Amino acid sequence: MGYSSFNGAHGSDSSALAEGKRVGADLVLIFDPQYTGTRSGAVPLTTPTSQTTYYNGTATAYGSGGSATAYGSGTATTYGTRTTYIPFHVDRYDFLAVYLFKEHFHTGFLLRPLTDEQRQSLGSNAGGYVYGVVDGSPAFLANVLAGDIVTAVDGRPFIMSDGSAASTYLHAHYGEPMTFTIFRNGSYITKTFAPLR
Repeated sequence: MGYSSFNGAHGSDSSALAEGKRVGADLVLIFDPQYTGTRSGAVPLTTPTSQTTYYNGTATAYGSGGSATAYGSGTATTYGTRTTYIPFHVDRYDFLAVYLFKEHFHTGFLLRPLTDEQRQSLGSNAGGYVYGVVDGSPAFLANVLAGDIVTAVDGRPFIMSDGSAASTYLHAHYGEPMTFTIFRNGSYITKTFAPLR
């Protein structure tokens, strides 16, 4: 299916296993990590700060008629930030993960597009040439044979493209019995079986 390379702490193959699960791998091979050095640095951590100052005061006014005293208080808050640098040291290892999967065959027949000669003999562009049948698959158990040409699925012309009506129908009805029209030795026959989900 594919492969990935990772950097991380020694033995941290969990990320490779998680990636394998995400892509649907049946088997993940992880090759021994190789130490590549230690990385050091600092991560800035910025936090908000505030400082509040409290004020109290009095004022006295003198005049010809006497004096008057006033009392008052107040606060002032200043907002800002403070950055602290947190050092880190990480031992780095490079390792490789390879993802393998067992191919799952829904129908069990392996198809290739028709040749021009096959299209001429059918009088149609619809069809897929069966070049192989997987042992034990639904097609195998229904006696579909290599050399057959699948021309329709439940009456829908079988055109080999992901956007075709037959392909869309097939994908939407895996697990349900379907009738496949097959051209074999100059005659049309039908085979009914349920492709696996």
